[in-house]
Amino acid sequence: MLRRLSLRLRLSLLLGVVLALGLALGVGLLVLHAGARVRAEADGATRLARDLVEATLTRLDAAPDPQAEIARLLADARRLRHVRVTLAGEETHAREDVDRAPQWFTRLVLPNAAVTRIETGRGAAIVIASNPADEIAEIWQEIVWLAIGGAGIAIAAFALVSLAVSRTLRPVATLAEGLQRLERGEHSMRVPADGSPEFVIIAERINALAATLQRLDEENRTLVRRMIHVQDEERKDIARDLHDEIGPFLFTVRAGVGALARRATAPGADPTRLAEDCARIDAQIAALQQVNRRILGRLRPAALEEMGLADA
Repeated sequence: MLRRLSLRLRLSLLLGVVLALGLALGVGLLVLHAGARVRAEADGATRLARDLVEATLTRLDAAPDPQAEIARLLADARRLRHVRVTLAGEETHAREDVDRAPQWFTRLVLPNAAVTRIETGRGAAIVIASNPADEIAEIWQEIVWLAIGGAGIAIAAFALVSLAVSRTLRPVATLAEGLQRLERGEHSMRVPADGSPEFVIIAERINALAATLQRLDEENRTLVRRMIHVQDEERKDIARDLHDEIGPFLFTVRAGVGALARRATAPGADPTRLAEDCARIDAQIAALQQVNRRILGRLRPAALEEMGLADA
């Protein structure tokens, strides 16, 4: 499937995959360390709340109004972050006003909240439960902003790199068009040698090939013109030989045949004279054959003799 994609699209997809993996890795590392971060904050807040409760309980016996002291303790404990301090039996009434992080993320970061129960000695107990909702919300906001910022940077980088790749690969279309023109026989064309050094080298090689083909075309045209000129000269020579050499022989043969015919039909024809006329005509024909062989020898290709085909 990837083989059917263009090089530009392959590079763009590769860049997109790398950016997506980088963003996912960053978010994953943040989520991975979020649990330890939340637990550290929750443990610290729980210890602080326990120390506060234990310190208050030590002076509870000397307090004039223990219930008011416990109420004051609970009011002070509400100002602590990442922890919830309530009386036993009232835990269900305390809840977060705003759920700023998804439940699945809260369960992922801190599956179970730590709960500490401290007896007051007066038939009641104070429950200290870790409640790092603020810390989890902060981490969630960091992840959201990291994802948004990373996505924005990835999109910007993807657009810039795609633009750079498009500009870099732009000479490919020009080089392909140049090769098509060479295929059509346009050997006088030249492609511009611009772009990256690699494309400049390819363009120079294509231009050198075009120049070589153009030179060969000129040489072939010159050779064809010379061949046509040589053929014209050869035809003229043959026509002159036929006119100057074969023509007189044919005229002589026709004249001899005419004279022979008249003597053969004349009364009292001399057989000896007729035989002499026939001998002269035969000599003329033999001479004509010699001239014909000489002309045919001129028409025989020289390459046949060089290859041992002289009798062809």
